Amino acid sequence: MAFTPAEYQRRWRQKNPEKYQLVLKNRKKQRKENSRLRILGRPSEFSTHRPTPNKRDGLQMVVYVVRAGPYTKVGIAENIRARMIVVRCHCPIPAELVYHSKPMLRPRAREIEVACHNHLIAHHAQGEWFEVSPQIAINFINSMTEEAEPIEHPQLKLVI
Repeated sequence: MAFTPAEYQRRWRQKNPEKYQLVLKNRKKQRKENSRLRILGRPSEFSTHRPTPNKRDGLQMVVYVVRAGPYTKVGIAENIRARMIVVRCHCPIPAELVYHSKPMLRPRAREIEVACHNHLIAHHAQGEWFEVSPQIAINFINSMTEEAEPIEHPQLKLVI
C-alpha cells in the first residue's frame, strides 16, 4: 500500500515521538538563530536570503540619533524632517533629534546603522531603540564616518 508524503510523516511521528520532538526542537533552535542573525544583519549558514541591489541605493541619506527619555534610536533617513515627524507621531515620549551625520549614499549609511546596532546590542530595548546614552551612539557613528563634529543639515532647521 502506497502512502502520501503527509501520511508517511504522520505515521513516522506516531512511531517515533522522541525523535519527532528532537526534530521540532532543532527546527525551533535554527529559526531562533536565523532570526537573531537577521536582526544583526548577518545571514546564517542556513539562510536563503542574500542581499540584492536596492533601487534606493543611489539616494543620499543621513544616519541620525534620536533621544526619547532614557531611550536612544539610531536610524537612517533621506528626509530628516519627515522622519522626525513620523518618530514623534509614533513615540509616546517626547523625542528630540540629537545628531545626524553628513549625507552619504544609502549602502554606506545602512552599513553604519547596522554596525551601530550591533555595537549597542547589549543595551537593546526594542526595534531600533536602545537604553543607552545618545553620546555613545554618536561617538561610534563619528568613528565610522571620521567626522569630528556634526554638520548643519538644511532640513534640521525645519525640525526644531
